[in-house]
Amino acid sequence: MKNIILRYGKKQIIKKGFDITASRGECIGIIGHNGAGKTTFSKALCGLHKDYDGKITIDDKEFTDKQRLKKCYLVMQDVNYQLFAEKVEEECCFGIKDFNREEVLQVLKSLGLYEYKDNHPNTLSGGQKQRLAVATSIISKREILIFDEPTSGLDYDSMIRVSKLIDTLREDGKIVFLVTHDYEFICNTCTRILHFDKGTLTEDYFLSNEEGKDKLKKFFIQQ
Repeated sequence: MKNIILRYGKKQIIKKGFDITASRGECIGIIGHNGAGKTTFSKALCGLHKDYDGKITIDDKEFTDKQRLKKCYLVMQDVNYQLFAEKVEEECCFGIKDFNREEVLQVLKSLGLYEYKDNHPNTLSGGQKQRLAVATSIISKREILIFDEPTSGLDYDSMIRVSKLIDTLREDGKIVFLVTHDYEFICNTCTRILHFDKGTLTEDYFLSNEEGKDKLKKFFIQQ
């Protein structure tokens, strides 16, 4: 991403152009206070927010917004907007032409949803719906996965399940972005942090060293 500036109507959400390069196998946490531009950035990345300046490339190739929708998958904070099928199992492969049913069932098992595979998604709890959306993103086989508050409504055990699955996705060469306020989830899952503040990308650092870990801890202490 090069010289990105985001707008929402006449208002600039991301005011100052910035550059980001993400490598396969990275899990990047996106942090910042409410209104900092995190969700708008995520939607622009996957092609859902079209009002921006700059260039977004994947493997050095520039894609249109529509083309990026086929490369990226966004799990929204309110997953009710992403539930369409009549059964949980069907939801996992909704709109996907080629899928492996055994893989679908295995993903449901890993997220504690197998016993609900024949249930209607709307009968699930909020946390279960969140896990179902995560399952669907995995089955989609998209190269770039973006999760907006994926641990919202999840208990600790479910958070760890999601974290382990994201580790598997990284090992498979996916690029994962997480918009989250969950410090423990970040520590368990992310390799790098993008910090937005008042429409500006203020910091970009890795969590593989103590300096990065201290910056992250300081942000959450000061909230």
